[in-house]
Formats: sequence, C-alpha cells, structure tokens
Amino acid sequence: MNTANIKKYAPKARNNFIAAVTKQAARYGITAKGTEPMEQRGDIALIGENAFPKAIAPARKALERMVEQMGFAQAMEQAAYSWFNRLCAI
Repeated sequence: MNTANIKKYAPKARNNFIAAVTKQAARYGITAKGTEPMEQRGDIALIGENAFPKAIAPARKALERMVEQMGFAQAMEQAAYSWFNRLCAI
C-alpha cells in the first residue's frame, strides 16, 4: 500500500484538526485565556451570552477538567489526535 499521500496529508490535517477543536472549544467558552462560567437555567446552559441545550454540560465539564489537568494546548492536541484517528479508521 502506498502511504505517501497520507504522510503528506497528516501534518496539514493535524493543524486543521487542532484549529477546528480549538474553535469548537471557544464556542463553548473554553480558550487559552481562560474559561467562561457556565450557568444552567432549566433546560438551557448559558455560557457567556450564548445559550446551549443543557445536554452539553457534562461534556463541557469534562473538557474543563481535561484543560485543567494538562493545559489548554495539550488538551486541544489530544482531542485533535483522537478525531484524526477516528477519521483514519474509517
């Protein structure tokens, strides 16, 4: 099997996945600068001025813990790596 194309694509994909994961984390109030507080009101989770379904709360809390444990950059790297592996498995 010729893996040359994958070897060329992998570094670009890594950077793209890190950017996408970082953008999504920022959407949920988690950035390299800090974490916005999340307030739950009924069926809604308020993060900054944005409202989300309260179902995102457990995943966001898990991401918060991950960022606290390993730092923002490393957490984004690990999440991107996980998504890249999932894509390659397909």
